[in-house]
Amino acid sequence: MTLAISAFALLISIGSIVVSTTMAVRQQRLSRNANHIPTMSNLMAEFRSPKFHDAHRTVMALPKPKEAGIGFSDLPDDERDAFVSVVYFYQMIATQIAMGVLNEEVMLAQIRARIVGVWDAVEPYVQAERLNNPYGDKHMLSLLEYYVDRARRLPDDSARALLSPEHLPIRPSSETRIREGELDHEA
Repeated sequence: MTLAISAFALLISIGSIVVSTTMAVRQQRLSRNANHIPTMSNLMAEFRSPKFHDAHRTVMALPKPKEAGIGFSDLPDDERDAFVSVVYFYQMIATQIAMGVLNEEVMLAQIRARIVGVWDAVEPYVQAERLNNPYGDKHMLSLLEYYVDRARRLPDDSARALLSPEHLPIRPSSETRIREGELDHEA
């Protein structure tokens, strides 16, 4: 009888350890994801602004430099301001990805076309700036360049595939799924 009680107590103890470990892992995952919310909120506020989109259009329309040594600091004021606003916005995203604050796969899938297009437009100016920089910063914007290269390797439809409901970590509510007719197929 004492052996049965001891075995039962051991099973309860093991069960408690499993439950508490599972809860700790879930709590850690939730707290890590909670850190993404303020960052994404701030980035999206900037991205939604008409001023940012105007600057983005300006950067995308930059002509190729007529001379090899023209860096972005040589651009006219309005173009330089647009350059700094847009390029350093994407540099901030690259930094957040590198720090593990943003999910690389999800973020790059969402901004792939834009980040690659911007880099293609500004690369000659960045290369010239690296050569002409009086502070010797030969790695200026290299983190952005690294993530642009990684984004280039993603398939064209990566955003659609990655952000489809099947790949989302949290599925839409059953109410939403009923409205979309999805649950009818599962029954």
